[in-house]
Parts: sequence; structure tokens; C-alpha cells
Amino acid sequence: MMNIVILHLGHCPNLTDVQSIEGLVSLRILKLIEIPPLERLFDLSNLKKLNELQLGHYHNLIDVQSNEGLGNLKTLKLIEIPLLKRLPDISNLKKLTKLHLRYCHGLIEIKSFEGLENLMILKMDELP
Repeated sequence: MMNIVILHLGHCPNLTDVQSIEGLVSLRILKLIEIPPLERLFDLSNLKKLNELQLGHYHNLIDVQSNEGLGNLKTLKLIEIPLLKRLPDISNLKKLTKLHLRYCHGLIEIKSFEGLENLMILKMDELP
């Protein structure tokens, strides 16, 4: 299980704990779509090889924690997370080329895009 490179969990209404993902150190793509009970995202700092992170349809998620250790992240998509108020500081994501924020109706603060010299695609729609 430690060699999993792509993990897509979607539409899992009874899944309450995804913390074991922290141990998937070979993971390059992580897509978590509609896992309703999740309120806080687990620690991602062990996923140093992660290139793409997509979180979508999280109506209870209120906090996306620090992204330290995600220095290889190239794509970040946060879609339909209405209770998310603040985007964590992403200035350390030096390899980020694509950022997509959509339907995050509670979002009131985005720290800064400073330091994102490789960012080529920025999509922000249906935000307050």
C-alpha cells in the first residue's frame, strides 16, 4: 500500500477517517471528493512527492492546514468548500503552476500570491 501513486476517493458518505493517507509517502496525485464528515484536513507534510491536490464538495470542511512539505505541488484545486474562510499561506509552493478556487462562498482571505513565480493558471470563480 505504501507504493500508491494516485488516490481518488469520491462520494464516500460514511468515511470518517482518512488520516491513514499520511503514510502514503509515494503519493503524487490526491483527489478527495465529497467525503461529508471531514471538518479538518489531515496533516499533508509527509506527502513530499505530491504533485496534485484536489478537494471538492466538502460542505463541513472549515480548515485546510499548513501546506509545509508540499514543495512539489504543481496543481491545487479547492472546489465547493463553502465553510472555508481562509486559504492557508501558499507562498512556499514554489512549483505551483495551477490554482483553482471555485464555489468557496465563505472565503474571505487569501494571504498572498507572492513567491508563486511558476503560477501560470489562476482560476477563481463563484467566490464572494
